[in-house]
Amino acid sequence: MSKLKLKNDRLVFLTYLLWLIVPVLAIAEVPSPVGTSAISSNATTVCAGIVLSKTSYTNRWIDAADGDSGPQQVGTVMVALPPNGSKAKVPVVAPGSDLKGHTLGEGDMAGEIRYQEELNAVYGTTQYVKQFDAETGKEPTLDVDTNITYVVNPTGGRMTSNEKVGLTIVSNGVDASGEPPVTDDVSGLCPWVEDSGPESSVIPASTEAVAMGSNMNVAIVQANTAATVDATASEPVISYDINAAGPSATGGYGAGTISAEMIVKVQEGGDKVGWDPGAAVYVGPENPTAEQLADPKNYEVPATLTAPSVIEYQKYQDSLTSSGVWTFSKEMEYLSEN
Repeated sequence: MSKLKLKNDRLVFLTYLLWLIVPVLAIAEVPSPVGTSAISSNATTVCAGIVLSKTSYTNRWIDAADGDSGPQQVGTVMVALPPNGSKAKVPVVAPGSDLKGHTLGEGDMAGEIRYQEELNAVYGTTQYVKQFDAETGKEPTLDVDTNITYVVNPTGGRMTSNEKVGLTIVSNGVDASGEPPVTDDVSGLCPWVEDSGPESSVIPASTEAVAMGSNMNVAIVQANTAATVDATASEPVISYDINAAGPSATGGYGAGTISAEMIVKVQEGGDKVGWDPGAAVYVGPENPTAEQLADPKNYEVPATLTAPSVIEYQKYQDSLTSSGVWTFSKEMEYLSEN
């Protein structure tokens, strides 16, 4: 089950519609990361003049339920082997976790966390404080807190800010009947499980893609933003909060245009991903003997992915924009529960 929570949407004074387009982030081709690393940065500046800030962060990963991201054996099939045509069982092998080909092996999942921020303050007094913390590994996380105060001086100055955070999780679909079960692993994650009883061991394939953030083009503002992602094993969650007004010295109201938006796309297949066996391929020694040709251990059958039909699709988009003189607050969260 997936939960969406939106709180404290508040709009004061004049408002008009302004589209802030935050793209849903997609998995791109990159090998699986190795090990765990942590990144931490703390930045502070108080400046009468020009302030420029830019941050870009991406963490992608592949994870196999059995710990092996290589080709996966997904069954066996009877094959007639040379030289006499005797039949033997040959393993059916699915592709490994190859993002370049946009396919995942049996029980595999892929995920991505992305964060981008850019600030440009010109002809004004700016106070900017930012704390950035990110960690990779089996439980990737992201935590970014930003405090901004800007007052134009002289007339004609402006501060623009664009911040967005995204989480994408793609699950192949797994069989939870193994030992140990994988329902508490992120690779077993799914938005909805149709039948959670003991007779049902299949977790369907699923895709979850979420993006949220804010955009400011202002002459006066005092804003706090918090972007967090926790892609831990049981319940991945992404949230973004923004609270903005103006400093008390200028009346406590912000001036300009400010907006925040959230986009969610979720889909679930009717079953886990299936595999269609092809023709047997000899993978044994070169220049084989008759005995080697007849050995089923020297053969495998490559499998072609057969994706299940989509039985549930969810898309959600929410935006709030204020233009003029305002106070502004928006809290957004996406929580995925298996």
